[in-house]
Amino acid sequence: MQPYIISFTDVKADGNCGFSAIAVLLGLGEDAWPYVRRDLIFELRTFWNEYIEMYGSYDHAISIYHSLSFFESHRSASLEYWMTMPDMRHLIACKYNVIHILSPKQCDTYLPLRSIPPPTDERVSMTTGFVNDNHYVPLSLADRYPMPFVMIQWFKYKYECEADWVTPYNEQLALFV
Repeated sequence: MQPYIISFTDVKADGNCGFSAIAVLLGLGEDAWPYVRRDLIFELRTFWNEYIEMYGSYDHAISIYHSLSFFESHRSASLEYWMTMPDMRHLIACKYNVIHILSPKQCDTYLPLRSIPPPTDERVSMTTGFVNDNHYVPLSLADRYPMPFVMIQWFKYKYECEADWVTPYNEQLALFV
């Protein structure tokens, strides 16, 4: 994927970098990480029972809720409050649309689970890179980049209205090796 990366922003490494990366991709600036955390808590709470089923247990859902619940801007977030993957990727995709996570170990695409796809010209894809096994950075990709595989959980937990999310990306998905 490296040839398709146009640019990246090295957000602060303060334990909020995953949330800061999403905030940058949304055009809010890296200091808007609390806004992203609130949005993801709202998504989790709104569809609580569905996420418990997806995560496999109430305790796992509670641990994700706990890791989202950090809003102290005067200090760095400790490990227990970091963005956890792959769990939060589904929350991000459902709240903000398509998300790609790229790392040296694995590249994935996450699609919303419950929304009707917008027209092609209104679709938004966000990409974060996971570097050094502990830091997220927002990435800007070239047009027509190869799209990483859609995570298998999407096929199991998506609503029927979601089926058309994949179709416009079939060509890009076929390019990924």
